[in-house]
Amino acid sequence: MGRVIGDGGCCFLIADMETNPDHQRQGIGRAILHELLNGILTAAPDDPYIVLTADASGRPLYQSMGVVETAPRSIGMSYVAERKRKY
Repeated sequence: MGRVIGDGGCCFLIADMETNPDHQRQGIGRAILHELLNGILTAAPDDPYIVLTADASGRPLYQSMGVVETAPRSIGMSYVAERKRKY
């Protein structure tokens, strides 16, 4: 499974790409990523900004389909929310 989160314009996040371990290495992940990318490229204006976060095991698949690493220019980061933190 996989999903795309977008702003309705030009920025898209490919999120939650996952294949059941019992069904990996059968081309399912490649097919899912292909459909997600095609959906974005069909619906978005020219040159959309598409990002994803890749675990080590997923990098070869993503790279084989044209996804490139952005480091050291930029790195992925995450925010761990604490319930009591207030700004």
